[in-house]
Amino acid sequence: MAMTYRRYLYATIATVVIGMTATGLFNYLVDPYAIQGSEAISGFNAEKTQVADRVRLSKPYEVLDAKPKTLVLGNSRSEIGIDPDSPVWPGDAQPVYNLALPGTSLVAQYRVFQHAITTGTVKSVVVGLDFTDFLIDGDDPKISPKTWIGSAGEMEGRLLVNRDGTENKDYATQRLKDAIASLLTLDATIDSVLTIMGQGERDQEIRTPKGFSPAQQFPALVENEGHYHLFLQADITRSRALAREPDDIYAANVEWSPAFATLDAFVEDCRKRGIRITFFLHPLHGYIREQIEQFGLGDSYVAWKQALATWVSRHNDQVTVWDFGIYSDETMEDVPDRGDHHTQMKYYWEAGHYKSSLGDLMLARMFGGGDDGFGYRLTSASVEAAVTQDRINRQVYINRESELKDYLLSAAKR
Repeated sequence: MAMTYRRYLYATIATVVIGMTATGLFNYLVDPYAIQGSEAISGFNAEKTQVADRVRLSKPYEVLDAKPKTLVLGNSRSEIGIDPDSPVWPGDAQPVYNLALPGTSLVAQYRVFQHAITTGTVKSVVVGLDFTDFLIDGDDPKISPKTWIGSAGEMEGRLLVNRDGTENKDYATQRLKDAIASLLTLDATIDSVLTIMGQGERDQEIRTPKGFSPAQQFPALVENEGHYHLFLQADITRSRALAREPDDIYAANVEWSPAFATLDAFVEDCRKRGIRITFFLHPLHGYIREQIEQFGLGDSYVAWKQALATWVSRHNDQVTVWDFGIYSDETMEDVPDRGDHHTQMKYYWEAGHYKSSLGDLMLARMFGGGDDGFGYRLTSASVEAAVTQDRINRQVYINRESELKDYLLSAAKR
């Protein structure tokens, strides 16, 4: 009886060990979250179809292996709009890694930047700036240089350094936990299977090995729903967010801003390491600009640019900020009318996300001369004339015939 029990126990242990080993090997080979460094095999695991919701897990590890010379930072606008493989990049910029993270704050972007530059290979950084990241409730007593603490949230354990630059002693433990979870859990196994099944499916949302989102899920959405409805779908969420936004740039009495403090930290770290840093304002489609106006944030948008210009002057114009957040031929691109599922917009997927074709124009402007009709270098000397011209161009946009724009304006009146 004892022998039978022992044999059963040994058989059970052997079965568990063999099962876990097979599961771990399978997930290692597929590497659904791109954190194991496994070989990418076309038709098997090259397209990481399940990583879209796990970029805060994958990118902090992937960027270390990439050892980039140039980093792209920002939110999903940067992740979709700025292609690391664009031919427009200067020859000495490669390799480029897109470390932009959807839905993250400016301070979280700074924290992953601190982590990434520990490779010692980074020579240039390009950072996309979003208006709403700078908005605060100026009367909130918690917003002050003495009490404010920034964080990367769930990613903190995956970063090699703490906010003060010291070594993160929890990093090795967190990496081990993530490695085990990506090898031995049911979720990882399901995602490995889905990764294999999703190879070659052109409507899958993926990330390239350089962190870029090629937005290949959008063409099918345009074909099925049309750009008009994609603009409207994003409109609901954005309207709710804008309705809740405060309208101050600086905290009352102390003239201090957590966003500008973060910009200062970016610049100081780059100065110490000899890294070139370039900031840019995202080219919001005119539809979003009108939403900003309709929710009473138009003056704050202008004040934001003026504050940025003042900040640049405080750094003796040694910091470069490009403003693409203007009314221009590109950002006023016509949106196909309701029911048009065939016309593909040249520069936008929907109002909040521009295509890499527009990102290429921005890169050319920032690094290769480019068309001087799109975007300008934001300084204290240029900002007022640009704001004045923007008001003129806004009237051009308002006067254009557009079913979608007319819907926005009529909804605002209601």
